Amino acid sequence: MTLEQINYLRLRRQGLIEPVNASGYEQLFRNMSPVPTKFWIEPGTAPEIEHRCDFNDQDANDFARRMRSIVKGRFQGGNVGYVYQDEMPLFAAVYRKPINRFTEIESTILTLLHNEGPMNLKLMKEITGILNKDLSKAAQHLQKAFMLFEDQVDKDNDRAWFLLEDEFDELDFEKLDETEGLQEVIRRFLTMNVMADGTMIKSFTKLTNKVIKTTIQNMLEEGTLVALDIEGYRGYMLSVDVAEVKKVDTSVPDLLLFLDNNDYLVKSNELTLKKRFTKSSYKTLGYIYKQGEFVGRLLGYFRFGPDDLEDIELDVEKAFQDAWKERIVKLIENAYEGQDNVLKRYCSEKITV
Repeated sequence: MTLEQINYLRLRRQGLIEPVNASGYEQLFRNMSPVPTKFWIEPGTAPEIEHRCDFNDQDANDFARRMRSIVKGRFQGGNVGYVYQDEMPLFAAVYRKPINRFTEIESTILTLLHNEGPMNLKLMKEITGILNKDLSKAAQHLQKAFMLFEDQVDKDNDRAWFLLEDEFDELDFEKLDETEGLQEVIRRFLTMNVMADGTMIKSFTKLTNKVIKTTIQNMLEEGTLVALDIEGYRGYMLSVDVAEVKKVDTSVPDLLLFLDNNDYLVKSNELTLKKRFTKSSYKTLGYIYKQGEFVGRLLGYFRFGPDDLEDIELDVEKAFQDAWKERIVKLIENAYEGQDNVLKRYCSEKITV
């Protein structure tokens, strides 16, 4: 078994070798859930799984959330993401933050929605006199407790809040306990990444080290997982995947991708990437992924308008930097095609036109 075999199966399962079609998309979405929007985008934009499907999934997901097939929530440390409505109990089992003692504002919101029905923050403010920022903070706290539901149906900021139990009374939020939920979330993560260590699992799930260690140990004892050391990389793999990896007899294709900060692969490796690519005076606008490996990032500033594309930073030998220059510059140009953006530097050297 080799890392190249693992990398190939990872890329294939994520739709990066052969993009999924509409019929296979739902399973991809479920396995990658919670699915965020892109990192820097107009508020209210629907989520998308970039590079991995052969159709416009953002339009499809925009329709799906209008129909409430997918719903918005706060998971993984309070981050916004979308999941299929019927899987809300699964993610509640893992990410719900119960409230033992309600604040006065939280109690006010619950009473108001119970007595008056769904309403937006603007109307809540008119009725209660409470500042919008305080109402928003309390509503999000209740959302993390899976008590409120924010009905994001489009880009409109004037969104209504509902009591979650009233809107989804057909769902059984007690059918899964925390242990079952944790194991399912980690099982899906390993399905999509094929092999991962504790740092990768923490990067994506935002669970504590203690919770991850306990869950992994339980799955090892049950025989669901195996611990492996492949070419010096230590991690975990689903037992059923050992034979699947060994079947791979194809090399990893020379894919070159520009990945958004909220891309599934980036979120799966976020902690390692932040250590590997040290703090810069610029922001990380996205990462460069080549042949199954992260090799660099785009630096600059996010803007409400054309982003400032300041530099390409590559963590590879200079010989590779020189050999890849034309392809990587073209990659960034294509990523920002149709926008008034100009890449200023490549590996700190000014780009001349």
